[in-house]
Amino acid sequence: MNEQMIYAVGMIVVLAIAAALVVYFTNRDNSGGEKVAKGSVGGDEKAGAGDVLGRVRRYARLNSYQVVAPARWAREGKLAEFDCVLVGYFGVLGVRCMGYSGRVFGGEKEKTWVQTKGEKRYEFENPLDRNARDARILREVLISAGLRNIPVETVLVCTGGQKQELALPRSTPLYTPKTLSRYLNTSHFDQDKKVDVEKTAELLRQAVTQVEQR
Repeated sequence: MNEQMIYAVGMIVVLAIAAALVVYFTNRDNSGGEKVAKGSVGGDEKAGAGDVLGRVRRYARLNSYQVVAPARWAREGKLAEFDCVLVGYFGVLGVRCMGYSGRVFGGEKEKTWVQTKGEKRYEFENPLDRNARDARILREVLISAGLRNIPVETVLVCTGGQKQELALPRSTPLYTPKTLSRYLNTSHFDQDKKVDVEKTAELLRQAVTQVEQR
């Protein structure tokens, strides 16, 4: 009887160890052995976005341009979302902030980028691809309202500051809050593309309201 009890206890211990090993290896990814976190990415995507919004608003006031924020539009089941949109005589500029802390890996042509924080690893859609897709949706919103030929462009601003380490190619088109301010003060944004600033900004605000009320 005692031998049977010892055998049973031994089997329970073996099964428990086996289950633990299955859980351990399931939580490791194939490339670096880091845990792949599930759910929302890092939780700090919008860190520093307030500073960027303030810079864009100040620039708009000085140049009689307008800022649309929140900047969120839906069309045919697809959602476009920026931290803010600047509307000027030059056209429309969608601004997206990336405040992820830790290390950020990726490339202009890669479908997904990676954020690592300690032992955790998060994957997220290439924000440059996301900007391009959202820009197309924004153009469709403008065209559907009868505003054609308005130039639409986007920028990606890294707002993680010293908490953010970028492991990206130097050629990746990125801005910091400071370099964005310098970019806004170039002659590019002095161009007059005959955009009706007030009409365009008001249309976009109305479209945002319609999306939020659904």
